[in-house]
Amino acid sequence: MKTMILAGAMVLAASVAQASDGQVVFHCESLPTVDSALTVMGVADEITSDVDVVVMVAGQVKAQDRGGLIEGTTRFEGHVFDIEFDHVTRIIAKQANDVLSVGQADSLICTYPTLP
Repeated sequence: MKTMILAGAMVLAASVAQASDGQVVFHCESLPTVDSALTVMGVADEITSDVDVVVMVAGQVKAQDRGGLIEGTTRFEGHVFDIEFDHVTRIIAKQANDVLSVGQADSLICTYPTLP
């Protein structure tokens, strides 16, 4: 289990390092059993190596954030959200936004596109 999580973190970190500007690093959706329609996408910024996160509800952009993947972990830290990547990923609100209340979390399933 730990090996799979660490492997996922290394793939994620390598993805950010190799991604060109605008390349999707991760794409997450609400669990099918959850009564929400969240889509969360992380897009690499080649110049700064930051990750821009867009949070959509029913296809409409409701929140944006900028932050980074913490090296050696399975975690994104932004100004508005933290995302903990695992078999079931959790997005946690740190600041007020139009999607989640502060401290509220939602469960997601994520994919990590193959990069060239």
